[in-house]
Amino acid sequence: MGFNKIQPEQCEPRITYSNSGDIKIYSTDTGLSLDLSRGLTGDFAITGSLTLNKRPLFPLADTTSNIYDTSSGAFVINNTLNDVRAEEAFVVNSVGLTMSGTRNIALNGTSQSFESGTLGCMGIGNALIFPELTTGSVILTDSQNSITTAVKDDYLDINFLGGTYIHGGDAVIGSDFYTDESHSGLFSGNLSVIGYSFLTGYVVSTIHDVTGMLSGENFVNVGAVGSEQTIIGQKKFTTGLHFQLPYARDVFFLPAAEVQTGQLAMSGDQLLFKTENGDWTGVALTGIH
Repeated sequence: MGFNKIQPEQCEPRITYSNSGDIKIYSTDTGLSLDLSRGLTGDFAITGSLTLNKRPLFPLADTTSNIYDTSSGAFVINNTLNDVRAEEAFVVNSVGLTMSGTRNIALNGTSQSFESGTLGCMGIGNALIFPELTTGSVILTDSQNSITTAVKDDYLDINFLGGTYIHGGDAVIGSDFYTDESHSGLFSGNLSVIGYSFLTGYVVSTIHDVTGMLSGENFVNVGAVGSEQTIIGQKKFTTGLHFQLPYARDVFFLPAAEVQTGQLAMSGDQLLFKTENGDWTGVALTGIH
């Protein structure tokens, strides 16, 4: 008996659809076409690696051992036991962290705590605490378990058991520098102070303050020839005092010589004193043999 061949387009396919809209389905002359949508919605679980332009995409931390909400801008990368309730938070390689507040960052530590109302704080290291409402503070700590707590806003705290070293170049401090009263400062090199330095509230005297000495001078030759020092107060010389007195002719007959009250001079066996009225008074000396 005769029969007619049925063409593919004469068959009406079953109605097919995608609930999520992730797959586009439409009929062709020879069958069905299924296209993956470029705008996907919904949840996706991928087992295996995921690459973008031949580059692997890194995963966020496991949500079964960490609490965080990416819809609030919180990102947790690596490790476990982190409870992140903050908005716009960023946590990397931290364990046992609790974080509230906004725009906080935690890196590479354990037992870090960012309390409610904290804003723009960053902690690196172990056992650190940002109290409630702290803003703009940064704590850098070591791997030890000594607790470091931010004490105020907009504040940097560096706490390392092994110390803090700055290598290379000048260290410039643009504000006042303080050493805690329970500790002391040690300078193993030269210390230059431009301005005043104080010791227990009093200005520290320099050699120049006491003697008039300038750089490169010594106690024997102070200042330029003819320079003057004023010494106030009683001074005690326990090993004697030596004066090299000028001869009288050097102070009597040189008009350029400026002779002050109390000037001493020698003339033969006479020790001369310049008195307040401008006269010279002599005392005869007797030699001791």
